[in-house]
Amino acid sequence: MKKRLLTLLVAGTLLQSNIWESLPYSKEYSKDSKIENKIEIFNSKKVYENKPLSKNEVNEILSEIEISNKYFPKKTLEKMTLKESSRNPWKINEKSKAKGILQIKKETWKEINPEVPYKTNWYNPKQNIQTGIKYLNWLKNAISKNNPKWETISHEEKKGQIIVGYNWGYGNLMKSGWNPEKFPKETRDYIKFVLGEMGRKDI
Repeated sequence: MKKRLLTLLVAGTLLQSNIWESLPYSKEYSKDSKIENKIEIFNSKKVYENKPLSKNEVNEILSEIEISNKYFPKKTLEKMTLKESSRNPWKINEKSKAKGILQIKKETWKEINPEVPYKTNWYNPKQNIQTGIKYLNWLKNAISKNNPKWETISHEEKKGQIIVGYNWGYGNLMKSGWNPEKFPKETRDYIKFVLGEMGRKDI
């Protein structure tokens, strides 16, 4: 596990180096695709192994992180890494530009975790997960302040709303009037996967 994390950090350092920038790539690629293409080149040179982490490796990272949020135990967070990126620390969403094992956007990272540079840490699974946890806490605080029914809904419903904010976006959740019937199918499926059968009442 430590070896895998070391290779992630080495690859991240190379991202900032002239050696990395000198690697060839197709001009037709987008900026993010260029990064992925360069990773593939390093794969062929056995400098970095671009493949998902195992469930045990993710759980090992989670065991090193202090999780105080009662709404999201390690089991839930592990499922989120699987759903978000298939546990791949280098996953990049070309459409949303979200990156990393918990698919966090640069703007969100800079607002939620400004003390940790996004450019050199988004691919670090531990830093990405820690930022994701901070974002879940931010969502919990924001929703509890703005959803007028927060104090009357169940613990499981609260978890469901926070997950909706993470997957669909806090702005979309607000626009829906906190109404589960307005959540898109993709988000409903996400809730069901991450929270299991207990999430069914939330959708």
